Amino acid sequence: MRDAAPRVAALGEYCTSLGGRPDRLLEALGRRVDVREYPVRGLAAALREGARALGRDGCELLHVFDPHLLPVALILKARYRVPVTASVDAARWRRVPRWASRVDQLFVADLDRARSFIAAGSGVSFMHTPPVTHRMVADGRATAQFRRLLRGVGAGRLVVGLVWPVDREHVRWFRDAVLPLLYGEPLIMLLGAPNPRDPRLLFGRLSSRTRIRARALTSAEIASAAPFLDAFVVPAPVRRVTSQHELLLALTASGVPLVAGGAVISDVLAHEQNALMVEPGDAMGLASTLNKLLTLPAAQRHYLGQDFARHSIERWNGDEAAELYAERYAALVGRPRIPVELLRAA
Repeated sequence: MRDAAPRVAALGEYCTSLGGRPDRLLEALGRRVDVREYPVRGLAAALREGARALGRDGCELLHVFDPHLLPVALILKARYRVPVTASVDAARWRRVPRWASRVDQLFVADLDRARSFIAAGSGVSFMHTPPVTHRMVADGRATAQFRRLLRGVGAGRLVVGLVWPVDREHVRWFRDAVLPLLYGEPLIMLLGAPNPRDPRLLFGRLSSRTRIRARALTSAEIASAAPFLDAFVVPAPVRRVTSQHELLLALTASGVPLVAGGAVISDVLAHEQNALMVEPGDAMGLASTLNKLLTLPAAQRHYLGQDFARHSIERWNGDEAAELYAERYAALVGRPRIPVELLRAA
């Protein structure tokens, strides 16, 4: 069956909107199709390597991981008459490009962005990319900055990472309805704020209990923050700096327990399996869940975070996304795959 698998040339390096490279997805894809990677960056190199892949190496389909290389891919498509597919990074394309409809298939990891491409007449497949946190390396500079932010904090002081929501009203709600109910006055680390000004306006009177990190949340940023935090809390949908699904997966796979409000709608979260879920608008429930989590012994809280990470990494391991890629590749080159159920019936 492997001999009949499509031969795919992959241009560029695959990076998610969090800045990580989920190798497990490429490994899972390599077990289903014949993928030949050409990790080029410049347009001239992409044109040269793409022509070699399609002309000399006999590749039947061109897949683009770096959207900057798509103009070259479309030139090669016209020259060699092969299908072209691409992985769409939600953080790079704010608007649907005009030439998106010329790409045979787009693979999108952000549901809202998938809808916009569908409305533009593009062929779109929506899938979840696997979490990249287990492959992630903390950034040394970011780690040093977190250490400076927590300078003067006493040993044993609990630190909660609050992921900045898309609506500031949710931040006010957390400040006024949830924060006063937390025991032990844990320190609140504000992560992913759009700028330093908004957190200071909202938390100025509580500055002794808060620290501000007004940076976009990348995989390296999450890995750098994780050793200093006792819990992540996401009270509402996050600010649109990346795909919410990818960000939630990275948070659950970080090894730090995650508490999420019910307004955070995502099928990658499972209550008591990779996150603790609370009903929407339930300030008492959110505070109670956080209090129970923070009063656990440190070792028990650590093992809970490790269990959450293990569930996310094993559940979203890239197999589903790789299967979707393989099915679309086979259909585009004219060799659709026979479902396993039909093979068993025969």
